[in-house]
Amino acid sequence: MDNKRRGRKSGAIYVPIAVLLILFLTAFGISAFLRVVEIEVTGASFYTQEEVARASGLAVGDNMILVDRASTERRIRATLPFVRDVRVGRAMPGTILIEITESAPMAWVRYQQSVLIVDSAGRVLERVNTAPEGLIEVIGLTIEEYEVGGMLTPAPGAEARLGAMEAVLDAIENTGLTDGVSRINVTNVLDISFEYQRRFTVQVGNIEDIAHRMSQLPEFIDGIAEREPNHVTGSIDMSGRNDPRMRWIPNR
Repeated sequence: MDNKRRGRKSGAIYVPIAVLLILFLTAFGISAFLRVVEIEVTGASFYTQEEVARASGLAVGDNMILVDRASTERRIRATLPFVRDVRVGRAMPGTILIEITESAPMAWVRYQQSVLIVDSAGRVLERVNTAPEGLIEVIGLTIEEYEVGGMLTPAPGAEARLGAMEAVLDAIENTGLTDGVSRINVTNVLDISFEYQRRFTVQVGNIEDIAHRMSQLPEFIDGIAEREPNHVTGSIDMSGRNDPRMRWIPNR
């Protein structure tokens, strides 16, 4: 009888211990499963994977569930100016996915004794001392202040010029004309113009319906190239002031 009682008592002790051990191992396993093992970055070319991971503030060993994706995205955008958009996600077990869309330098504008490089949305990517080659020069826009990674702040009274620059850059990018444009003049927002292929002066007028008007420009330019010798220069009037149609005005 005593041996049986002792056996029952021992079993009663071992069962709770076994349950606690199982619970501990289960919790440990789940905790390990939810730890960040890898940070995977895609879409980045200007920045390395290590730079993006460092800017995210995340590290291997962090708790996957506690990762605040919105805050992580904000940290990356604030730290890395060339990041236009970023998406942070999770892939179990243990992988944080960071998908980067980078801004492309498109234009430059004078600021004091230096130059600000911007993307098609007017977002400041960097400040340099000399004008870079291959980017579009913006004339007629005075900048009061700026922040790398943020938008330009125009001088008082120049807000419409900033809006004109952004609209024209966006339209140029969307029509695939970026490489041929050397200069944009937004001094007069009702008489905007830009130089294309150092051969054509494109008279835009204002920015009303600019996306639609610009979408027709590549075909119009191709038509001129078929008719005119390469050395002939001139203006393309797409302003619609005197004629709703585009007009080719060669220099004679």
